Amino acid sequence: MRGTAETDVETGLRRVVVGFRAAAVLWMALLLLVGGLPPGLRPALAAAGVLGLAGAWAFLTALLAAARPDALRSWAWLAVDTLVAAVVVLGAVIVAAAGSFAVAVAVPVAAFAGGYPFSAVLLGGWARGVPGGLAAASVLSAATVARDAAGARGWTLEDSLPATLVYLAGALVTAWGVRVLRRQDAERRTALLALAEERAATARERERAETAAHLHDSVLQTLALVQRRAEDPAAVRALAREQERELRA
Repeated sequence: MRGTAETDVETGLRRVVVGFRAAAVLWMALLLLVGGLPPGLRPALAAAGVLGLAGAWAFLTALLAAARPDALRSWAWLAVDTLVAAVVVLGAVIVAAAGSFAVAVAVPVAAFAGGYPFSAVLLGGWARGVPGGLAAASVLSAATVARDAAGARGWTLEDSLPATLVYLAGALVTAWGVRVLRRQDAERRTALLALAEERAATARERERAETAAHLHDSVLQTLALVQRRAEDPAAVRALAREQERELRA
């Protein structure tokens, strides 16, 4: 959208992406409040730190979306954004490392991140289509596997499969949905432009027709006057000059 005004659909999509992230931060906070902070000062601070990172990054995303929305589309931003989401995914492992690995049992591993990581997939799909969404989904899937492997005994790859499928399928669906909305908006704007041009052409044709009718009536009136004043050359010349001026105008 560089160099052009942002369309209503594009503004709406951007607001959805930013709004989902804000809701996801509140989701994380609610999960921690309901589940309770992990026991021990360092694990509790680690959990609060992960939540604070997510909240601060969501706030920065909202500020950038308002001031420089094009910056959210850059690969550099998407890379850092995905990294932050991966840290949130690994939040339970970070909390466990702050105390002991036994602490991971006290923190619901899958619920700790809530829906925040998916906001990176949503942002990637909106900003860069399928490549952006799949890039974020792949990194988050790897982080999910690492988190589950570190936080659960007897873990197998199948245990992390549902979450990874959500990320990958979500990336494809998001990119497809955004593309459909943008295409439909472009078709709508093209149709509106064509309609406006057609109306303008109709108005010009109507104006030409009205002008032609006016000139036709004026010429007939002048000819009628010339016939009545045929014996007065001066009057005929005056009528001719007046008609000429009107025709030129």
